Amino acid sequence: MLREAIQKLSQHALTYAAAEQLSRVAGFLLIPLFTHYLTESDYGTKELLAVTVAVLAQLCGINITNAMSRHYFDDADPDRKRLVVSTTWLAVATLAGAVVVVLGAATWLFDGRGWLAGSGAATLARLSLAILWFQLAREVLARYLQTEQRSLAFGVFSISKVVCELALQVWFVAGLERGLIGAFEAVALSEAIFASLLGLWILPRIGLRFSRAIFGGLLAFALPLIPNGVLQFCLHSSDRYFVAALATRDDVGIYALAYKLGYIGNYLLLAPFLMVWYPYVFSLIAPEKQKRVIAELGPHFLYLMASVTLALACFAPEIVGSLAQREGYLAAADAVPWIAFGYLFWGWFQFAQTGFHVAKVTGPLPWLSAGALALNVVANVVLIPRLGFVGAAIATTASFAALAIATQLAVRRTFDYAFAWRRVAVTLALAGGLAGAVAVLRPTLGANAPWVAAAVIVAWIAWGWTGYLRPDERGTLLATWRDLRARMRS
Repeated sequence: MLREAIQKLSQHALTYAAAEQLSRVAGFLLIPLFTHYLTESDYGTKELLAVTVAVLAQLCGINITNAMSRHYFDDADPDRKRLVVSTTWLAVATLAGAVVVVLGAATWLFDGRGWLAGSGAATLARLSLAILWFQLAREVLARYLQTEQRSLAFGVFSISKVVCELALQVWFVAGLERGLIGAFEAVALSEAIFASLLGLWILPRIGLRFSRAIFGGLLAFALPLIPNGVLQFCLHSSDRYFVAALATRDDVGIYALAYKLGYIGNYLLLAPFLMVWYPYVFSLIAPEKQKRVIAELGPHFLYLMASVTLALACFAPEIVGSLAQREGYLAAADAVPWIAFGYLFWGWFQFAQTGFHVAKVTGPLPWLSAGALALNVVANVVLIPRLGFVGAAIATTASFAALAIATQLAVRRTFDYAFAWRRVAVTLALAGGLAGAVAVLRPTLGANAPWVAAAVIVAWIAWGWTGYLRPDERGTLLATWRDLRARMRS
């Protein structure tokens, strides 16, 4: 069972990973550009607007795409499948259009006053709304490609968009010297181009039809996810507003850089994996088979996430120093390990909540997210005045850890399966202990610190092969690797 799941998931996940990682690599390539042409305050403004757009996306029903993926497999009839997709696209596009029109009118009405006064704030707000609509229109159709497991088409489209957006941002920011406004103009233009191209390709194939019955089913599944999505996004991103209020706008920019780097584990592993994970689990149909796959793969995936997290924590100063072009950004290294471990717990939460989605019981998720957000808010209010943006990073780790553990316990009432608590606890504790040891010793190691960090990573990998994996699991991985090599040769 484990070998079958690995083969099936890796077949598409590698393609998704390549497409997604090129997007992330492009983002990292832009860090030197932004940290050169944008001040810490400008970078903080960019981050706050990006967070606001993402919150609006949650309110506009982006989580209904999860319902689309789930309901897509309820019927084998191809026509009904197309109707599910077209209903989802029309619903999201209409709601997002209404939000954009209302908020866009507000920017014209209040231009030059309040928070829209000066520094191109109104222009930035309008560009952000344009990005919102085109991004949502494109996202639904891209999710359709993922649900159909058309990974090659998804990869080609995604890579083309990344290259275009990267080139436009370099041109607008560095070539035309349009600064922060140029960065938003480039993203808006890229989103418009590729939303249009994807729509011209897919919408004629699926047709623009709306089913009230299907929409009712989608809404019943997605309604708990909408507040849950807003709550979770606040959990991820409200700390920027707290840093802005309790520290400075410069601190927001530094923290934004730290967050981007601490988020690498999500970029490398979790995001591409989740693109194929949910459609794969839903397609298994049999509950016992679904439970077995979740139970067997969960600890292994967390070990991989812990490996990336440990590397980020050990090499945080070197990573920040190689990317930041202004000295003020170097302080971001202090927050990177905390954020990285926070997203290790986020990966655990994603596996834990799978059972709720499989059982179509999403009601408990908003309550779990609300509890974690309440802890996050309290921790930010207490820690940021004392520790600055590092306090926000510690709050991220604490709230994500609480969310993961609470969800793993709560899901047992709905979708119970054997979870390897001891194995996961040992993995997380060892990764945290090694990262803490490197951080404590670093001031006394001087120039030798990177070598010690490298030795720690080698020891971690050796433990993973000899201590973490059981003999039968090592055999499964070796057999899977041989199968992959054989397919690559052919």
